[in-house]
Amino acid sequence: MRLVGVESLVPGNKLAMAVSSTSGKTILNAGVVLNESYISRLKEFRIHKVYIDDGRFDDVEIIEFLDLKTRNFILQAIRDTYEAVQKSRPIDEYIIKDAAQKIVDLIRRFRDKGVSILSISAMDDYIIEHSLNTAIISAFIANRTDLNYNQVCDLVTGAIIHDFGRRNSNNEEPEHVQKGFDVMRRCRGLSLHSSIVCYEHHENYDGTGYPRKLKGTAI
Repeated sequence: MRLVGVESLVPGNKLAMAVSSTSGKTILNAGVVLNESYISRLKEFRIHKVYIDDGRFDDVEIIEFLDLKTRNFILQAIRDTYEAVQKSRPIDEYIIKDAAQKIVDLIRRFRDKGVSILSISAMDDYIIEHSLNTAIISAFIANRTDLNYNQVCDLVTGAIIHDFGRRNSNNEEPEHVQKGFDVMRRCRGLSLHSSIVCYEHHENYDGTGYPRKLKGTAI
């Protein structure tokens, strides 16, 4: 199988992995042979990439490490927490930490295998899906560093909450980093390291980022 952009799909391509919505509902099952109608449906759901069967890559096995039950639990935890932030309601930070730990544990289990590290699903709820994918990629990279288990969990927790200061997916105002940091620092169950991810995730290594224009190892 191989990963291809939806814009490159043609009728006759066969899905190698199922595609689902952020609520867990299956849009198209694995094994479906695509036609124009199915391709249009993927575009309507704002699916950007899918896995298709390709005889040239039959020896490549992609493991979907995040089972549906765990994935739905994590997405619901992210969605509930994001909505609580937006509506200024109390936050259950422990459910986010639990979600982060589940991601870290699964990545550690599959660290020596070829896994699908991105969640292939509809972008009907961009910030929720973006938070999950950022957390998965962060865990994947962090597990190949010298960070200990607790540090990796703190990083992945920060990756989940990093954009919770944003009001919507269409407007990334610079103030969202401060808002996210302020909200998360009031959560006693979250480490300072996790909250700092909210504050510094737009800093650039060359010092051109924001809000503090940090550079290099100062980030």
